[in-house]
Amino acid sequence: MEGDAAYFAQRASESAAAAHRATDPRARAAHRAMGERYKELAQAIQENERRTGVADVITRLLRPR
Repeated sequence: MEGDAAYFAQRASESAAAAHRATDPRARAAHRAMGERYKELAQAIQENERRTGVADVITRLLRPR
């Protein structure tokens, strides 16, 4: 299973590519905003994992019980 940080980093990359391809300025801005948010999430997860030593925090917290 792919880690949370890797997943959000991939989504950030995909959003950046979509922004690059977008012809409408509003779509381009929306893709850029989402890409930034995904990048922030990936960085926050990496920092949390570094600080706590816990991996895949979001996955475990969101997993149905």
